[in-house]
Amino acid sequence: MSIPLVFTIIAVYASLTAVQMNTAIFITGYRTALLGTCTLCAINMASEGNTVIPGNFECTLATNPMWTDLSIFTDNMTYVQNLLSKALQFLQQINVRLLYGTSSDEAKVLTGDSRIDGLTSLRTLKKNSDTQTVQYQDRECFETRDGDCDIPHRIYGLTKSYHGFEALFGMFTQDCSELITKDDPIEQIKLKIAPVQQMGSLMIYDLKGGCSAYRIAMVEEQTQQMDLIETIMIVMFVVAIVSTLIGFGLLITTRSILFNVAESSSKMKELDPEADSNERTGMGPAGWKDSYACDCIRIDKQHERVLLYLAALCGSIDTSMNINEQVYQMTNSEEFHDLKETQIALSNYQLIKSERQQMSHGNEGSGMQMIDGEGNQRHIVDESALMNKTQLKDIVKKQLEIAGIVIKTTFHALFDEEHLIHNYKIAHSHKKQHDMQHAAIIRKIQSQMLSLSNSSRTKDGYTLIPSTHAQQLIRLYASWLTDHVQKNDRELVTLLIGKAPESELERIVSIPSELHVPPSYTQFLDSDNASLQDKTLFNRMIKVLKLKKHTPH
Repeated sequence: MSIPLVFTIIAVYASLTAVQMNTAIFITGYRTALLGTCTLCAINMASEGNTVIPGNFECTLATNPMWTDLSIFTDNMTYVQNLLSKALQFLQQINVRLLYGTSSDEAKVLTGDSRIDGLTSLRTLKKNSDTQTVQYQDRECFETRDGDCDIPHRIYGLTKSYHGFEALFGMFTQDCSELITKDDPIEQIKLKIAPVQQMGSLMIYDLKGGCSAYRIAMVEEQTQQMDLIETIMIVMFVVAIVSTLIGFGLLITTRSILFNVAESSSKMKELDPEADSNERTGMGPAGWKDSYACDCIRIDKQHERVLLYLAALCGSIDTSMNINEQVYQMTNSEEFHDLKETQIALSNYQLIKSERQQMSHGNEGSGMQMIDGEGNQRHIVDESALMNKTQLKDIVKKQLEIAGIVIKTTFHALFDEEHLIHNYKIAHSHKKQHDMQHAAIIRKIQSQMLSLSNSSRTKDGYTLIPSTHAQQLIRLYASWLTDHVQKNDRELVTLLIGKAPESELERIVSIPSELHVPPSYTQFLDSDNASLQDKTLFNRMIKVLKLKKHTPH
């Protein structure tokens, strides 16, 4: 987390610094232009003869009236002196902003140019920098053009070395001040006087060269600074990549360790007598396990709900089964306890178990003794023979009601999966395979439920459903979990991630009161592949279990 944050901060800092350095480079050019303006004023005052003043023009880009006013060419030398005074003041303010930055105390005075006053510039004059060398170091020449330094007397009145650009700039501003203070500019300011000659020669040679040298020093400093920041960012990027790869390697190692721990814990659980008993006498492979999870709350919760109601059905058929874990979950789970289907399934199971246990305990003397697979002697009682027709009918009705809930919940789980496939446009190849498996599963479940229903009645009336049906249901749903849920449904979740919103995949879906038949099975029944018997058996199952089929509008 810290590396990306630091990387971002450095990137933002680099961008801001680059912008401010570019602003400073712009100000150097502005300073050079003002030096030229001051020189032009001086030459205009020193020149003889009339000057034709062209008409004024307007520049919409200018923010300083100086650039849109040609009155500098007037014959009124006093007015030109005034213009030179203002240009000099502007030049000095620009120079302060360039050297010390716009945030310095020296730069607080406004220039009057809104564009300049609105700029933010860094301090360019720094200790031990190239700009400091240009500004103050003793030298003999700032070369503007090749060969300029070979001219010995190129600057009027200057025959020796000078202390950098600062000395030249000081000479120039001093010359401007002398011209501004002349009482009679027409008579006192001529081309031959020292200030005019010095200003002109400075702008032709070293002063202009000094401006260029200062700008070059700034550009080189900016380049070095950007190169340093770029190097730091590259190093951080490499460190981040290496850290990610190392973290990925550690993650794989950690996952392997956790997997081994989980596997060992699972093996330890197998040694637990109670867990072993639950596995053998309970729902076994048709009980919900974490290994059946698809990493999608919406789908997993529906599968878990199907298995809870299946446990209630199997437990009502074979009361010797241990489904205490499922009963506890239906009783105490906030997710399932308040559901109408849960309350019906749980109530019916408990009533059936209580009634059958009372009947068995009240007739312990009858029946026969059998040896189970572990060598233990069990007392088997024919409960059907001990119950009257009303009791048998009531138990069977409750069992079929639970069976109807199992069918309704199973169908809706499959229906919702196909709804997600359609809504989020999952690949046709996966959809086709999913639909085929759903249709096959429903046919098997339909056949098993009809067999269960048929076994509840004989020619003499109602009878208890044989306990073998409980084991058949367990095997059927276990095959659905291992062959379909752990493979196709997990693949479906992988395809949904990134397409479906996370809120949709985490939503808990309620069971509607009507039977929602998955489109895959509806299409199968309407196709040529379905026989008349398939359609008849489906309608018969709906009738026997007293289900109301949902009719789409």
